[in-house]
Amino acid sequence: MSTPLITPEPASDAATEPARASLKERIGLPKGLSWGILAMVVFVVGDAIEVSWISSFFSTDIGVPLSQAAWIITAAGLIGAICAYAVGPLVSVFRPKRVMIMGVVGWVAADLAFILVLPTHQYWLILITFALRGLGTPLFAYSFVTWLNARAKAGYEARTQAWFWFAFSAGTQVVAGALAAALLPTVGPINTLWVGLAIAIVGGLIAVLLVKDPPESVVVATSDSLIRSLGAAVTVMVRQPKVGAGAIIKLINIMGVVAVFVIYVPFLTTEIGVPLGEAVLMFTIVGVAGVPANLVWGWLSDKLGWANTVQWIAAPINAIAIPLLFFVPQWIGFNLAVLGVVMAIWGIGVSAYVPLSALVPALVSKEDQPSALGTINLATSVGTLVGPALVAIILPALGFDGVVWTVVGAYVVSILIMFYVQLPGRARTTASIPSVEGRDE
Repeated sequence: MSTPLITPEPASDAATEPARASLKERIGLPKGLSWGILAMVVFVVGDAIEVSWISSFFSTDIGVPLSQAAWIITAAGLIGAICAYAVGPLVSVFRPKRVMIMGVVGWVAADLAFILVLPTHQYWLILITFALRGLGTPLFAYSFVTWLNARAKAGYEARTQAWFWFAFSAGTQVVAGALAAALLPTVGPINTLWVGLAIAIVGGLIAVLLVKDPPESVVVATSDSLIRSLGAAVTVMVRQPKVGAGAIIKLINIMGVVAVFVIYVPFLTTEIGVPLGEAVLMFTIVGVAGVPANLVWGWLSDKLGWANTVQWIAAPINAIAIPLLFFVPQWIGFNLAVLGVVMAIWGIGVSAYVPLSALVPALVSKEDQPSALGTINLATSVGTLVGPALVAIILPALGFDGVVWTVVGAYVVSILIMFYVQLPGRARTTASIPSVEGRDE
């Protein structure tokens, strides 16, 4: 017998009346979890402060060949993917906040070890400690997104998820990069890493001390067996095929984004002759447009429908904007204003995938929802590995155009898959379904 994810509110004389959503609930912030948004931004800034420069640092400062440096990054990605999938079972047994604490403690310990072993220039020590950093972020971040989903009011799940992706994207895509750009020339790489560690600790403390459930809506454990929960997480895509299909949609989303990130700057610099600084600037536009759009799509998709937004807005925009990013500069040359508009449109399209994190858990029963979210987390992590692999396989044989059209084809396939990934009765949100419990059809 399953346990409800949230303890029921005390009975009252108005029990038969529909509960009126508070202002925070209407904007997608469950009571008691608002501080978690700030905690998420701060923590991921500390975690991602090295993302844009660490490979170069390994090669130039530590003396690790670039090919071996890539294995260090890959190891962290693989560990992160495994942990992302394990979050659902862990949350089911230990509850979200405890798993977040595990993530903070694990990340801080691994990051401290990583910084301390860097001066040794020992490749395997660096690889192991950097890879272990991959344990902490999924446990911290994805436990919180599971917590948000459990507490979201029916019909408001997408805007609740949007707050998470807003915080995560703002921290990783905007603030971390800007802070690193300011610190590196003044204090150097090692001291920048120390600053990142301190920032992540502050984010973790905010979460540990200030984020909590109100007494009437405490998220409880849904399982007393980690082994059984892990088994459920492994089999959920077989038992609930729509969850697996939703994970494929997410994988295509992330794979396409990462593939473009891998090849776009080399394309602009080698094929179009754009200076490196201006080419890199293009990705700033994606963040500036996409980060606030997360919140907009969270709100709009609760009105338009979660599946509708992914199928008819997110996938088509990506399928159209990505080839334009490559063909427009070939047609008219490098025009920063025109290409900036296309890049902004693409960023808005990428953010329109936000409701997928609300849709997929809503396809299953409450006890399976953490596992369903785990598949989305796993697909996100795997997508970051598949994107570069796709480029490595296709680019030598078919060039930039081959990569672009392969990605576009994947997005077109995702539109077709979305005909299957629908709520019962093609409902727009859970609020449109008579019962939001046990959605197994």
